[in-house]
Parts: sequence; structure tokens; C-alpha cells
Amino acid sequence: MYGTIFFNEGWRVIRQEEKQKAAAKFRELSSGFIALGDETRQHIVLMLAEAGFDGMNVSDITTRTHLSRPAISHHLKILRDAGIISSYKRGTQVFYYIYIAEKLVVMKELIGLLEVIIAQSEDHAPGSDSTPHP
Repeated sequence: MYGTIFFNEGWRVIRQEEKQKAAAKFRELSSGFIALGDETRQHIVLMLAEAGFDGMNVSDITTRTHLSRPAISHHLKILRDAGIISSYKRGTQVFYYIYIAEKLVVMKELIGLLEVIIAQSEDHAPGSDSTPHP
């Protein structure tokens, strides 16, 4: 249940369970991290956030960027596949909006796990009273 990792500055005990859970959360969020790593997609996400649940269609987004409609559609597909946006149809038009509620839950869980791992690392840092010695 506990794993130990030796560093030159001392022993640190980090619970393997938290590390495994954090790794699983990173895997679950990886497509979102990759999608949001692109500056153009970040800009699109910010535009959609400003638009709220009414969303924007490809034409609306195109007029506010330097990109073509096919390029915008490509970026929207990546964001939708990553679970960051969703869409709905109104007549013949498709409107895109932010849909990250599920991703935010997972992100908050990941942050909580990282905080636990960091706290455990700090508890066992060199110079702390609880530092195990070899």
C-alpha cells in the first residue's frame, strides 16, 4: 500500500493509491489537455464561454478569427471529441457551447489528489520531524 522512493535528500513516502488514482485522472483528462494546448482552441473556448449556453455557430466564430470555416470546424471537432464543448441544432445551424461540467469534476478530483501527494511529500521532507531515516 505504501511505496517508498529514495531521493538524495532523504526518504519520501508517497501512498501508491493516490499516485495511481492521479495517474488515472491524468489519463482521463489527457485529450482535454491536448485540445487546450493549442492557442487557437483556447481562443475559441474563451469566445464560447463569453457566448454562454446560447453558443456560437461556425460563421460567428469565423468572423471573430483569422481562420477559414473548415479550420474552425476542425478545431471544434477536436474540442468536442475532448469533451470540452457540445452542440445543438437550431434549424439548419449548429451552435457550439462550453460543456465542461464533467471534466471540471475530474479536474477537481485530480487537484485534490495532487494536494494529498504534495502534503505527504512535505510531511516527509528533509528536516521535518517525521522524516524517516534509512
